[in-house]
Amino acid sequence: MAEVVGSGNHDTAPTEVAALAELSALGALRSVPSLSPLFRPIGDELLSRIEPMLEWFGVAAGTVLFREGDPAPDAYVVISGRLGVFVEAAADLIPVAQISPGEIVGEMSLISREPRSATVLALRDSEVVRLPRAAAARLMAANPQVGLFVMRLLAARLRERTRTRLLRQTIDSIAIVSLTEPPADPSSVKHLIEAFRQFGREIAVVDNPESERTSQAVKSTAAARPLVIYVAGRDSQGWARRCLRQSDRVVFVANAAASTVGASQWAIDYASALQRVADLVLVNDANSTFPAGGSDWLQHFSSDRILHVRRGNAIDFARVARLVFRQAIGLVLSGGGARAFAHIGVIKALSEAAIPIDLVAGTSMGALVAASVALGHPPGEMIEIFSRAFRRNPIADYTIPIVALARGRRMRRMLIDACGEALIENTWKSFFCVSVNLSRGEAMVHKEGVLWRALRASAAIPGVVPPMVMDGQLFVDGGVMNNFPASVMSSLLRGPVVGVEVTADWKLETQIDDIEEKSLLWLLRRGRRETPNILRILTRSVTINGDLEKAANRGAADVLIQPELSSIDILSFREFDSGRGWVPSSYRRG
Repeated sequence: MAEVVGSGNHDTAPTEVAALAELSALGALRSVPSLSPLFRPIGDELLSRIEPMLEWFGVAAGTVLFREGDPAPDAYVVISGRLGVFVEAAADLIPVAQISPGEIVGEMSLISREPRSATVLALRDSEVVRLPRAAAARLMAANPQVGLFVMRLLAARLRERTRTRLLRQTIDSIAIVSLTEPPADPSSVKHLIEAFRQFGREIAVVDNPESERTSQAVKSTAAARPLVIYVAGRDSQGWARRCLRQSDRVVFVANAAASTVGASQWAIDYASALQRVADLVLVNDANSTFPAGGSDWLQHFSSDRILHVRRGNAIDFARVARLVFRQAIGLVLSGGGARAFAHIGVIKALSEAAIPIDLVAGTSMGALVAASVALGHPPGEMIEIFSRAFRRNPIADYTIPIVALARGRRMRRMLIDACGEALIENTWKSFFCVSVNLSRGEAMVHKEGVLWRALRASAAIPGVVPPMVMDGQLFVDGGVMNNFPASVMSSLLRGPVVGVEVTADWKLETQIDDIEEKSLLWLLRRGRRETPNILRILTRSVTINGDLEKAANRGAADVLIQPELSSIDILSFREFDSGRGWVPSSYRRG
């Protein structure tokens, strides 16, 4: 067997590795519990002819075993370590599966001569046995159960990919690596480890390559599959590389006030080369009102991977743990004009039920409510904020309709007053909102930048308020294409999605069938009561295309909440009266 480059791993217990070292490639295959019964009916003479065709070798973490589109002459059985299966999308590799010890990868090659359908690389230092198609054919001829085993494996994997949105990714080890000087508060690592304990697993902390703790912790507990936490500082490159190589997930920790200049760029690059999913935790002062420092890291991490915490705040660190383990709750709030105030009632109900909101998103008015959650406002404060902001209808500053019916100044001032210069990448909870780039004709997901500008774009109803102009491009209400972006939230693979849709029962109807024949006097006197006005017609028109996405978005929500709001008009902003109107009724229904 070829030697594995790098240190050992804890996917296979040390005693088992020692025993495997005495085996041949065939012996290694026969040691796999799922494969062992398949070899028993096969005679020793045939096995002796097959054995020279097998190859047992090591694959260092980060090494590509084969690429999508390559010829597929053989399959591989994982003896130890862990492999990752990725599909190529543009310039990225998207993870779709993990292959653990005892499992086969590339099994399609045993029954088909089609090129590889995915890229496979080693997530850990691993050992595999190569099984050529010719050897597999002889085994299938000698024992038909081998062919049946392969077909069942294919069917199971196809079923798994069809039924689940979330990649079932085993997390047995996490690397926590400091990036900045001065480092984050030393107690932050302890708070992270304590937060990881909430998942009920035994934890082994490995933080020193020189001490016996490193080897003894893994050796004594590997069979029980503890959660192994590797901890490394920024100055120990060799140790940090080992930690990253042995991890399933990576959590980088940095001081929010420290400069990124001189940060451990090599660690970020190494984790990327290993295809590790990595989050950045920025530790802010304990009394921080608004988080800081996120913008400087956007060249290394996407905004949704930048997680802010307050020093010593157990609630913040618990949120990070849920995000890392993909058990975070993502809340998605639909657009719906004044009806979106009902979202506050649902948020209040979730809060009182002790259901945390870990990341949040929305479209149009739903985006405004979501932003308030992201900034850390509790439900009571949200009611006060929106009561002040909507004392006057923000789209009632009418003008000569050259660009739009309203000037848009009220909306702009309201958003600036509410958000100040807050940045999306500097919110306590990860946030995004959706608008439509009218210049390019495509949906836009805002994950970074000035918060109020993104909200102004997301709520710019075409024809009602002017488009938001950014970098020479025109942006309008996200409801034009995606009024309920649950599918976008689901694609983040952070955990279950809770969606609140406030337009499900919204109807725009009239009993008047000859509107064009009505006089101006009639329209002025009775039109408001008996026919929809231009604002309602425009508002409803721009969401029609977004309705086409409803089925997919509803399907993407693990929990779908649709408050009954049939008596609330989409433009009834004045009915929001410090929560004494219909927000509490929504709260009870939520």
